[in-house]
Amino acid sequence: MSWLTGRHGLAFGPPGVVYDAEPLLAPAARPSDNPAPGFAVELSLAPATEPNNRVPHILTIHDGRTPSSLVVAQWKSELLVRAPAPGNPKLFREEGVTGLGKGRSHVFVISSDSLGTAFYIDGRLSRRIPGFVLAPDLTRGQLILGNAATGKSSWSGALFGVAIFNRALNANEVAAHQSMWTEDTAFELGQEPGLVALYSFGEGTGQQARDQSPGQHHLLIPSRYVVLKKTVLDASESALPRNWSATEDVVLNLVGFIPFGFLAFLYHRGASPARWLKAAIMATLAGAMLSLVIEVGQVWLPTRDSSTRDLVCNTAGTCIGVLLAGWLSGPGYRTRRK
Repeated sequence: MSWLTGRHGLAFGPPGVVYDAEPLLAPAARPSDNPAPGFAVELSLAPATEPNNRVPHILTIHDGRTPSSLVVAQWKSELLVRAPAPGNPKLFREEGVTGLGKGRSHVFVISSDSLGTAFYIDGRLSRRIPGFVLAPDLTRGQLILGNAATGKSSWSGALFGVAIFNRALNANEVAAHQSMWTEDTAFELGQEPGLVALYSFGEGTGQQARDQSPGQHHLLIPSRYVVLKKTVLDASESALPRNWSATEDVVLNLVGFIPFGFLAFLYHRGASPARWLKAAIMATLAGAMLSLVIEVGQVWLPTRDSSTRDLVCNTAGTCIGVLLAGWLSGPGYRTRRK
């Protein structure tokens, strides 16, 4: 994490995170001040990469639950928006728009009202999605930039400014705001109705970025990387892998512990059948305990996940190794060899 030189903004690189220690609070607005209740976020940015094997988070509003209230993320050249699915907060709906080119600066605006959500790029409407509604209460969470709350989804690029509203923006407002972002005068948005947070990153130095909205918050820029939500043995993943990356992870966790189970059984085995059963139990427990230590330790590693599925796969791999060792070293195997 570092301040940009020659232009207002922050440079993000893995691992990194910037966050508000307090939750955002939507300001109370009179109906006349808030003619289009909804949600809007403006992002002026330039990605450093076009990731194709992960989905780094550019902006997260985290309310303490999983998934977070709102995620604005990148996949390849797509800007994605994730929000909890209606009626089932454990699932999310994801929509997006193409336009995130490596090293290219753009201003993205995501504006949502009761009818749907519109995506604008550099002041022009790019896509409108009827029925995809982002509610105003999304602002009642902790603002995190450049990563997920779990610290496992770091984004690389330059962020020049962020504005969040608890109302929808119309096309004329988006066009007017575009010129402000382009001319580095986004601080003028500070008096806009419904403004929840505004960061134009004009400080250029220090460990804080000042909120220029009426909320008067500030973002913390830690000198050392921190994980905001340490998750031990996350059970949110599906038991069955849903894509090649997850399948590869399952296979590696299974295969990686087969040698351990094999050798641990041979270490504990004895001559009597009862001793063999004890060796199998001891070897399996040893594999499970080793996996547990690894998974707990990974809570503090920004590029690793502490997962219940990994623990189960490691233990299963140990069992396979134990069974294989028992079969190869048993009397029946020796008889067949003769």
